[in-house]
Amino acid sequence: MKKTFLTTLLFIVVFLTGVQLHAQEDVLRITGVVLEQGAREPLPGVSISIKGANAYAITDTNGRFSITSQKNPPFTLVVNYIGFLAQEIPVTDQSGAPLEILLFDDNRL
Repeated sequence: MKKTFLTTLLFIVVFLTGVQLHAQEDVLRITGVVLEQGAREPLPGVSISIKGANAYAITDTNGRFSITSQKNPPFTLVVNYIGFLAQEIPVTDQSGAPLEILLFDDNRL
């Protein structure tokens, strides 16, 4: 009885681990940098999200970001930063090439 229980438990653990590993293969990673358009200086603290998904990132002190998605392209990145115009960036392929996003000053302020 004990041997059957342990065998069943081991089978369940191995099965669930395999399902989890398979799910991680379908993750798309988008990386890049956000710069100020004029001076081309990196912008820290910029919010980047995938429109219609629960995936987001904040740029680091060098303006770099990495965001993961289980959603396949095409989709839209929404980029927001106080004092700059919001942008929507279409992502149409899975090439994995880093993005360079330029934000423009919002002169209305």
